[in-house]
Amino acid sequence: MHKSIGYVECQDCSLDPLCHPAFPADSPFAIGSFNYVLDNMERRKAVSAGTPIYQQDDPVKAIYAVTSGAFKLLKGDTPESAKLSGFRFQGELLGDEALSSPIHPMSAIALSDASVCIIPIEVIQNIGKAMPEFQQAFLTLIMNQCSLAHQQFSDFVALKSADQKLAAFLLNLNTRHSHISQDSETILLQMSKLDIASYLGLRHETLSRTLSKFQKHGLIQLNGKRITLENHSKLTMLASGNDTFILN
Repeated sequence: MHKSIGYVECQDCSLDPLCHPAFPADSPFAIGSFNYVLDNMERRKAVSAGTPIYQQDDPVKAIYAVTSGAFKLLKGDTPESAKLSGFRFQGELLGDEALSSPIHPMSAIALSDASVCIIPIEVIQNIGKAMPEFQQAFLTLIMNQCSLAHQQFSDFVALKSADQKLAAFLLNLNTRHSHISQDSETILLQMSKLDIASYLGLRHETLSRTLSKFQKHGLIQLNGKRITLENHSKLTMLASGNDTFILN
């Protein structure tokens, strides 16, 4: 059975500018209660844990918004060689490579029971031809998602120690969850520790020790799969590579 953890509100979703564009009064795409986008998209499609919403090398046919749950992005020819390249959470996009490639360069797999809203590329193209401002909104949406991906990469690529990598990762999650959570300091880890370790380039044992060390020094509070950030300033110092203080 598919169990939702709660849907993101439409106004907090990255896809909202495309779902509710400002159609002109005489637009054939919005007559009365008819909305061409909403009437041609699939809303809150259920995706079971472990199921791909698309596979690497599949043709790009749609843009997806994560409405509940979370996904991991895997790149590789086989499951054994696949590299974990990132995560997507509620309100974020999947398939944003549509701007630069006709095929998906990686697979998107549900980390938990999840759901997505789906807008076919054909729908976006049809409106874009008639409404340049819609096309611009789509380009802005994709560029924002690309900026997010670049920020994720730059947050971790220059960091060397496990402390620095984990601090940057937790702050990144906190920023991305803050717009959809009433408790902005508490993060629900929908991915496994193995996935986190793989993404950060750490051994599983190293990640577990670092989490315990962070809790010991009052940086975080662990409660099952929930992590509460207790000391933003020290986490930020660690993430920036500042070794003013040392955790033992």
